[in-house]
Amino acid sequence: MQELFADIESQSGVAEVVSPYEPLGGFQISEDRTIAFARVRFAATTLDIPTETVEEILASAEKANSDVVQVEVGGQAVQFAATAEGGAREAIGLAAAVVVLPFTFGSVVAMGLPPPRSSVSVLRWLRCLS
Repeated sequence: MQELFADIESQSGVAEVVSPYEPLGGFQISEDRTIAFARVRFAATTLDIPTETVEEILASAEKANSDVVQVEVGGQAVQFAATAEGGAREAIGLAAAVVVLPFTFGSVVAMGLPPPRSSVSVLRWLRCLS
């Protein structure tokens, strides 16, 4: 595990890794000593962490898995990296909306009215707040 922590700490964008084996990480080990976690602190805020950095960490964690040790990765950086990828699912959803909404609203023009109209409503509401 120490090799994994050193590998992750050496990756670009990682400020430090607090190992459960260090004095500061003692609370990161469960009482029965079957579960432990390391904390990774990045040099940037969560939204500014490159997806490639998170993918490198995920690859390192995957390599560390074995029959004896299970390594999992979590946190906001992983969640943002996972949702940052749009791809085919979004394209399929958009295409389905373009096909279904004209039938629902009766015309292509009516299909396009809700977004601008709701935007105007939001702007009016914000103007009322100020």
